Amino acid sequence: LMYHGFLPAGVPASRYAIPADRFASHVRALRLLRRRPLTTAALVARWAAGDPPRRAVVVTIDDGYRNVGELAAPILGRARIPATLYVVTDLLGGTADWDADALSGAPMLDVAATRRLAQAGWEIGPHTRTHARLTDLDDDAVDDEIAGSSDRVRADVQEPRTFAYPFGAHDARSVAAVERLGLAAVVTVHGRAGVGDDPARLPRIEVTGATGTRRLVLAVLLGRRCHVR
Repeated sequence: LMYHGFLPAGVPASRYAIPADRFASHVRALRLLRRRPLTTAALVARWAAGDPPRRAVVVTIDDGYRNVGELAAPILGRARIPATLYVVTDLLGGTADWDADALSGAPMLDVAATRRLAQAGWEIGPHTRTHARLTDLDDDAVDDEIAGSSDRVRADVQEPRTFAYPFGAHDARSVAAVERLGLAAVVTVHGRAGVGDDPARLPRIEVTGATGTRRLVLAVLLGRRCHVR
């Protein structure tokens, strides 16, 4: 599952921001479905070992907004669900400077808060340095965005194991740049991941702020996308 940002309960949702009460309903549903929560790295490690877990679910959160720590982390912590957080490394401690609807200009997690999530069992992965669309960049910039963000996560938080393409956008150059880092997997969007998928292009189900619990359950059970256009 792919989330982005979070809003206080009762605040109107947007594509990229889900109210905390709705997110809490999602988390309760995952528990009622008896899903086994894993991080991205833990899931692909089990696949690589030939021991695919049954009923696994991975909660991933892109970008690294401060509201992840304030609103989502307590909900996930009470449910004992570790998430995988993909951070835009040059903006840690800053504000979002790309178009993210209700989250445009939102404050980002700083390094200390990101470390606390890692200490709580979260996986922290790179999501480029600046949230650039990699397919729009030249070769050197692609390498810099990917390697630079990986180096920053390694230096400031933990050894990176997986990576997320901003907007899901990737091409042969970005795939090669990630492969040079020796990461276990890379996530994109548009579908449910399964054993046998290319670890360089693992799909995720995008969950929007408007996704109700029933729709989420159908997506988890049937692999349907939650994205609402």
